[in-house]
Amino acid sequence: MAEALTGLSRVIVESHPALVGPRVDRLLAALDRHRGSDELSVQLEVAMGLETAHPVALDRLNKRFTLECFAEAAKALDDRGVALRVFLLITPPFVPSHEQDAWLLRSVDAAFSCGASVVSLVPTRPGNGAIDALAASGWFRAPDLEDIERSFALALRHARGRGRIFVDVWDRERFAQCPHCTAARRDRLEAMNLEQLVLPPRPCPVGGHIH
Repeated sequence: MAEALTGLSRVIVESHPALVGPRVDRLLAALDRHRGSDELSVQLEVAMGLETAHPVALDRLNKRFTLECFAEAAKALDDRGVALRVFLLITPPFVPSHEQDAWLLRSVDAAFSCGASVVSLVPTRPGNGAIDALAASGWFRAPDLEDIERSFALALRHARGRGRIFVDVWDRERFAQCPHCTAARRDRLEAMNLEQLVLPPRPCPVGGHIH
């Protein structure tokens, strides 16, 4: 695998915090062995899913780590000169609806406190059985496009230059409630990803509402 990555400037690997340790050392050594004499070292970046800093939700999501364990793994990466990217969920289960925004910002703070240079916001998607069961039990409400837009804007403003914030725009049509403005709203989110700025909302060409 390291040989196949020869010549790249950055490699991003997704990992569970419990796997951070000797495996990282072996990968770094392999990348260095396959580096040409005239090439710079590959910058390794590890992406880890914190999901939320809400302690009860994190435990009930069965992630099998605490925020303290996550921070220890992040420090281990930093000690090795490895960059950190953190995944956070938009509207994670087990977090009350009226507390979602506040816990998202606390989670952003936790990610940057752990040394993340990038935070990626991922809308929690129903459809895998377990999430659907949680929704039926009242522990989860699927986000809509407005939730995604609001969460991204809040996180971007809250970051205050500490790092980059991105939102996952894959399959965004499933979250939309108005088919007439979905494309414009998608373009706005993609532009915000690129520019790292909260851009003005765009009016719906048909419905008259603004998003």
